[in-house]
Amino acid sequence: MFRFFKKKEKPVHVYNIFEVGPKAIYCKDFTFVPTEVAYYKDRIDFCINRFPHTDEEDDDIQMDQLKVSTTRTDDRLIPLDVEGVTLHWDTEDLTFRRKVMPEGEPTPLIPQVLIYPNEVLTMEKEFAEKDVSPLALSYATLKDDVYIWYYPDGSITPTIFEIPRLFSIFNYCGRHHLSAHFIEILNHLSVYAPSYIEKIGLNSSNAIVIYKENLKHGASKEKE
Repeated sequence: MFRFFKKKEKPVHVYNIFEVGPKAIYCKDFTFVPTEVAYYKDRIDFCINRFPHTDEEDDDIQMDQLKVSTTRTDDRLIPLDVEGVTLHWDTEDLTFRRKVMPEGEPTPLIPQVLIYPNEVLTMEKEFAEKDVSPLALSYATLKDDVYIWYYPDGSITPTIFEIPRLFSIFNYCGRHHLSAHFIEILNHLSVYAPSYIEKIGLNSSNAIVIYKENLKHGASKEKE
């Protein structure tokens, strides 16, 4: 008697923890750390460690190991529900994004740029399009003539790279997502926006040259 076993489906590609682990995303109550992302023909499977934000000592922190699957499409951002939290997988940069709208009373960085308590930054459309490329602005959500970023997901880094002078106030705030320090920007770009690096041709030879040139942007506009 012959027994036929269904052949186990093999993924097209698997990204391991060393490739996707640094792309952790910080939300209000949890940090989500991808440990494995497997691409199949019709879906993407995720293994994610979820860490709650608590005041407990590190040894007492609880971690949930979650498995989530979402349909594979040709869209750049593919939504997935992770225990009630909606994340978007950026298929170009292989990282998580969030679509978060501004909430609460904002603090102005300058009149045209507002920072909200829920870690959202907005920038007036007319102001943004003067010195920021369409490629960098494609990482934002445009609504009511305002560009919107949830900046902990690294989506704002290309914009910071292009107008670093505006964000220089965050250079001495430790490892801040809005830091315009050259090393911090390079680190964030390599993790959260590698496709941007590739598309603009950024490399070890020209990175500092372009950064210094970008520092000239907005030199006389920040106080307008």
